[in-house]
Amino acid sequence: MELTLTKEEAELIEELLLIELNTLPVEIHHCRISEYKEMLKKKQTLVSGLLEKVKKLL
Repeated sequence: MELTLTKEEAELIEELLLIELNTLPVEIHHCRISEYKEMLKKKQTLVSGLLEKVKKLL
């Protein structure tokens, strides 16, 4: 699958991913349910990977 983005779209996605990446550690730290905590950690990994892909586009 290929996705075409304008520079402005890629910059917005980068900004949103950075916000998410910065809030996830706080959520993970305060989480008391181990299954949910693991899901958040997987999400953090996915967001980090997506951010790297977007940065390559910019």
